[in-house]
Amino acid sequence: MIPIAENKPRVSVLIPAYNHEKFVEDAILSVVNQTYGYDNIELIVTDDCSSDNTVEKLQRLQQQYGFRLILHHKNFGVSSTLNEMILLTNSLYITSFASDDVMVPDRIQNQINILQNHPEIDILAGTSILIDEKGNQISDIQRNNNDFLESFTFEDIFLLNWPGFTAGSVIIKSNLFKRIGSYDPNIKVEDYYFWLKASFNNAKIVRCNIPFLYYRIHGNSISTNDTLLKDEVAKILALYKSHPQYNTALLNHKIYNLSKMVFKSKRKVLYHIVNEPNLLLNKKTIKILIMLLLPSSILKSKFPENYYRNAG
Repeated sequence: MIPIAENKPRVSVLIPAYNHEKFVEDAILSVVNQTYGYDNIELIVTDDCSSDNTVEKLQRLQQQYGFRLILHHKNFGVSSTLNEMILLTNSLYITSFASDDVMVPDRIQNQINILQNHPEIDILAGTSILIDEKGNQISDIQRNNNDFLESFTFEDIFLLNWPGFTAGSVIIKSNLFKRIGSYDPNIKVEDYYFWLKASFNNAKIVRCNIPFLYYRIHGNSISTNDTLLKDEVAKILALYKSHPQYNTALLNHKIYNLSKMVFKSKRKVLYHIVNEPNLLLNKKTIKILIMLLLPSSILKSKFPENYYRNAG
C-alpha cells in the first residue's frame, strides 16, 4: 500500500447518476468509505432525470452523508452533466465515475500520493477490476509494479498505440479544465474526446498499474452499445481531420472494432478482413487472425476484460 500523503489536498468526486437504483448506493458508499477520509472529499452527485427510484435513494443518502445533490428535470447527458458539476467544484483535483461503478477503498489515497510525488502529471489513470451486476469479481486484480508510470502522447491515443484505461479510474488536476475547457455536450463518448483534447494541448497523461475502480458490466452499459461508440468516435476523430495521420487513425480504429467483434461474430470479422485489402496489409490484423482460431473458452481465459466487455 502506498503511504498516505501527510498534507491532504481537497478532492472533488463527481457522480453523474441515471437509472441506477440498484447500484447507486454502492457507488456513494465507496466514496464515503475512502481511506483518504470523507472530510477531505467534496462529493457532488447529479441525477440526470432518472425514471426509476434513483432519486429517492439519492435523497436518502444525501440526508445521511451531506453531499451536494443536483436533480435534473430533463435528461442532459453525461457531458453536460459533468460540465455543470465541474463548475461547482472547489478543489485541486477532480475525479468522476459512473453511478453503477465502485471506487477501490484506497483509490484516492494512492492517487494523491502519486500526484504529489509527480507534480508534472495532469491526468492520472489506473487499472480497473470488472464486476458483474451482483458485484461479483469477473477479472483478476492486476497490481504490478506500483512505481511504474506509463505516459501517453496525442499520437499514442489518436492512433490507438496505447492500452487505454477506464474513465472512472482517472483523476484530473482542476486547473487543466480551466486551461483547455471541459467536455463537448454534443459528444457522448466524453472520455476519449477529453483524452485527445488534453494530450493535443500537451497535458501529461499517465497510467499506473494500480486498480482504482470496480467497473460493472451489465446490459445497459454504454460499452455494450457498439453502434453508438463507433459513431461517436468517428465524430471525435473528425475533429483532427487535418492531422497527417488521420487516415491511419481511421484504419487503426476500424481494426480495433474488428478485434472487439471477434468476441461476438468471428464470421463477420473474417468477412471484413478478406474483403478489405488494406486490412490484410496491416500488422495489427495478425493478432485478430490468431484470435479467430481460438475457441471461446480460450478467448475468455486469455482476454477476460475484452471478453466480458464485448461478448454480450
